[in-house]
Amino acid sequence: MPEAIKIKPISAKGFLILLSFLGIGTYCYPQVAPVTRLSSEGNLKPGQAIILPVIVKGFAGIGSVALSTDYDTTSLEFVSAEVNPVLSSSGMSDIGNNYLSGRTHRLIFGWYGTNASLPDSSWIVKYSFTYHSGNSTLSWYDNGPSCGYTNQLGIFLTDTPAKDFYIDGNVCAELAAPGAITGPDTVRKGATGTVFSVSSVAGYLGYIWTFPPGAVITSNPDSNLVLVDFPAGSRAGTVKVSGRNICGAGYASTKDLYVLGGPNAIGDLPRQDPETRINGLNIYPNPASGEVCIKHDLVISGKMIIRVISSTGTIVRESELFVSAGGGELRIDISGLPGGIYFISAGTGSNQRTGKLIIR
Repeated sequence: MPEAIKIKPISAKGFLILLSFLGIGTYCYPQVAPVTRLSSEGNLKPGQAIILPVIVKGFAGIGSVALSTDYDTTSLEFVSAEVNPVLSSSGMSDIGNNYLSGRTHRLIFGWYGTNASLPDSSWIVKYSFTYHSGNSTLSWYDNGPSCGYTNQLGIFLTDTPAKDFYIDGNVCAELAAPGAITGPDTVRKGATGTVFSVSSVAGYLGYIWTFPPGAVITSNPDSNLVLVDFPAGSRAGTVKVSGRNICGAGYASTKDLYVLGGPNAIGDLPRQDPETRINGLNIYPNPASGEVCIKHDLVISGKMIIRVISSTGTIVRESELFVSAGGGELRIDISGLPGGIYFISAGTGSNQRTGKLIIR
């Protein structure tokens, strides 16, 4: 079990290691430096203990390392560090936790040894923190010698442009699920342009949608409103959506979805209710203002739910009507709605039809 290194202001020994590194070699070598990446962690709770490894790719024939990392003490409290046993057994290392100004501290990691190599995706040092609050970035401080590698001959390895070789990490607070998913519980094989949405949430950089096998998102998949096709072979399953930030995905909202006429992955396929089956939906005029007409073809009388949904996924109009069988027309009041693109969803719990509406 590797021994954890307790953090302290950088020692004379640490400076000697770094100075020996900086004093070796005055020219560049064709070999490039390893790509060095700080890990990220999301959905963190105050007081949670976390470990952020420093991951490398292309770590071969390395003779020395110097890395400087800045972090925000509002978000993180540094606890300790652990050096990869391959490095600790083949050279000398030291770590300093130095105060800079305000809320910023800088970690300085130095190692000096002989001809060390590690497989890709290995860690060279693991930093242990206690998380406090907020979202923040752990960033590399690179003024030249503050981040760098030499080979076993003491020759500096090429590491420019720095952004390609030193990749920052992030820590983020819990990212809540976006709320209930609006959309049908059941779709037919062959359905196109089916609308699924969640309310827009401040602080999200985007959305991550997952649909059962066979379903195809045909609109922007990073939006809180998506259009989905269900071709032949589509299966029942669970719809999932989560917000994302700089650390990745947050917690997900879910919705079970059944496919009429298709294989079922989540239980017995519910039978379509013949009393409320709808064959078609037509929206006119389109573009429209003030009022829009919906022409339907309901086979047998039943209850119909009609929703007008904004392009951001918000339901701006909703009504529930008992509709007589046969072809018919419904008038929907859209007065007061700003101009733009909307979607109208009409049908029953087991049979929805969706169309696009442009309001002038």
